Amino acid sequence: MVIVTDYIGIISGKKIDKSELFKIFYGALNSAPMIEEAPINLECKLVNTIDLGTSHDLFIGEIKKAYIKEECLSDGIPDIEKIKPILYSTGIKNYLGIGNIIGKAWKIGKEYNKN
Repeated sequence: MVIVTDYIGIISGKKIDKSELFKIFYGALNSAPMIEEAPINLECKLVNTIDLGTSHDLFIGEIKKAYIKEECLSDGIPDIEKIKPILYSTGIKNYLGIGNIIGKAWKIGKEYNKN
């Protein structure tokens, strides 16, 4: 999805109808379209809008319901390696994926020595 994701970020919605680029569905709140092709969709309720003093606003939402594709689960739990999230780095202006394991959770911290 990285190609179409980048495309919708570089072309204005005034020039094309972006809703035609994806298959959409509506969830329990029936308030905003979600993308069928996405491995995860989070249905949110708008909590606050903050004017950033530029041409942008910051929207803060509360997650009300999560939708995840069955193939992105391992034993009923979301599996980040199956989800394959797209990460964007503003500094290097690149999209990144999840890399190598760097430590075992709830174990590596036991090696900490503050001396």
